Amino acid sequence: DGDSITFLGEVDSNIVPDANSTYNLGSNSKRWGTIYADSIVGADVAFDVQGYAGNDPAAISASTDYVVVTSTGTIKLPTAVAGKRLYIKLGNATANVLIAASAGDAFPEVTGSLVLESTGSAVTLVAYDATNWYIN
Repeated sequence: DGDSITFLGEVDSNIVPDANSTYNLGSNSKRWGTIYADSIVGADVAFDVQGYAGNDPAAISASTDYVVVTSTGTIKLPTAVAGKRLYIKLGNATANVLIAASAGDAFPEVTGSLVLESTGSAVTLVAYDATNWYIN
């Protein structure tokens, strides 16, 4: 954070980290705007999964991608971060779960909170910006 490096020309070689699978390009709070690439090899496409079975209201972790809900109650979404996608699915014996946005966030397509009513229901939410969750 303390040092800034500015490239004024084009890079004419590979950029290789010092150690394998150790360093990140960007962070959760400092993201690259757009990445242009012909291919991405070896990308980790595994979901961070969280189960919900109580603790009303339960807060979904910011790193979670997929939530399986196995009891009724209220689930509070993490703070919206532009581009974040979140899958929420009700378990086989679960119905009438209230999904609430974090303070300052909203569902522009819904008045108030979102309700999943039927057993096995699912919803995919996408954060368009830092305050709005949209139903995908």
